[in-house]
Formats: sequence, C-alpha cells, structure tokens
Amino acid sequence: MSIVDFHNHVMPCVDDGASSDEQTDEALRAFLAQDVTAIVATPHVNASITLNAAAFAHRMAELDQGWERLSAIAGRVSGIEIHRGAEIMLDTPGPDLSDPRLRIAGRDFALCEFPYMSVPPNSTGVIHHLRRAGVTPVIAHPERYAGVDTSCAHAVQWRNAGALLQINAGSLTGRYGEHARRHAYALLERGLADFLCSDYHSRGKPATTAAHRLLSELGGTEQFQLMTSVNPRRLLDGEAPVPVPPLALRLGFRERLRRWFR
Repeated sequence: MSIVDFHNHVMPCVDDGASSDEQTDEALRAFLAQDVTAIVATPHVNASITLNAAAFAHRMAELDQGWERLSAIAGRVSGIEIHRGAEIMLDTPGPDLSDPRLRIAGRDFALCEFPYMSVPPNSTGVIHHLRRAGVTPVIAHPERYAGVDTSCAHAVQWRNAGALLQINAGSLTGRYGEHARRHAYALLERGLADFLCSDYHSRGKPATTAAHRLLSELGGTEQFQLMTSVNPRRLLDGEAPVPVPPLALRLGFRERLRRWFR
C-alpha cells in the first residue's frame, strides 16, 4: 500500500517540527519505513498574517527557504514524493488563502486547525468564508479539541458547512490521551473521518503503522486504505474524497480497546 501523508512537520527549521536538515532526512526515511511514499509538508502558518502583506511576505520567504532545503534533502532519499502545503491556524474569521503555497499541493484544499486546541464561537463561519472563496478546509485533528465529545456534534456541523476531517494516527493509539482516543473512534464509527495522517513532528516514529495494526484488528482495513491512500491521493489530484464507511465496532472489539488502553 502506498500511503500519502499530508499533515506533518518535516520542513527544516521553520516551526516546531524538524530542527535541522539531518532531522528532516531521518523523518523522510522514517516515513518510508512505514510505507509512506508521498507527503505534503505542512508547516504552521497563522491565518491572520495573510491579511498583513509585510508579515505574510516575511513568513512565506522563510517557508520558501525551508521548501528549497526539503527539496534538496528529498532528492537524496529514494522513493519519497514531496508536495507543499501548510497547516493554517484559523485565528481570524476571514483569511486569504489565495496563495497556492498555503494549500495542499496547490489544489483547492487547505489543512486548517482551530487555535489553541479549542473550538471558537461560530466555528462554522470561517468554513463558510473559505468555501465562498473556493477553498475546501480540511480540519486537522477534530478529535483533539477541548469541548468536543463522542456525540460528534461539532464534527457534524463542520462537515455540513463544507469542511472535510482529518484525524491523527496517534489519536487511535492513545498518544494524545483518552479524550482524543475516544473521540477519534467515535468519528470512525459514524463515518465522519475522511483522512488519517501522522501530524509527525520529526521525532521518534510516525504512528501510521501502529494505527494500521489497530484498525486491522478492529476490522477497519478498508477504512485505513481509504483514509491514508485513496482519499489523500485524490486531494493531490484535485478531487474530492470518496466516503469512508462507518467502522462497526462489535462488542468484543470494544472490550479489546478497553484492555489495550487501561
């Protein structure tokens, strides 16, 4: 299986991810070891700077340099395909994402997160704004925000407003705690997740393989393939994802989950 990961922080020296060219090289090789053969590098960008020409130019110049370094490193790592994007923190209700460098592989999809792992009031407003501008937001790690619960009410609102949802592989393995784990599985049970990515910060190992193992044991092989291979590749091709069927967690599997994470 050829996995595409469009949420990671492997671009060197531009955010809280890779801090050197060497760490970027190690991160790319760590991806390859987990069958990730294509990535979209998504360094952090605050949406508010898109409304300030000087601040935006300064930040993008930093990312342009980081992209050049990443491209050179990737050229020495056989078998990895790289694309450019960003993880946009939605700290303003009306960002301008018209610059293709901010969007996933320059297409009409943008990886976005809400500030400080919390859901702001009228969180659907910015989604509607982006959709009117021709951009489809992909909400990063919806399972991790404070205030969300297993009713998935916020996730349903975001999808109804036109957003897509990307859960973190580490949430399924318990890396981010019980809250994120429970909500991630709730999203899968309801068929609300479109993508599964690593959010890899270039330290340790990506959680992709571990999430694959868990989902396989839970009968979620089809869901894993759609979320990590089929749908991310469709984004790279400028196409909307196909629906991911709900994950049916039978009673025995629920008990197994409880045992795994006690």
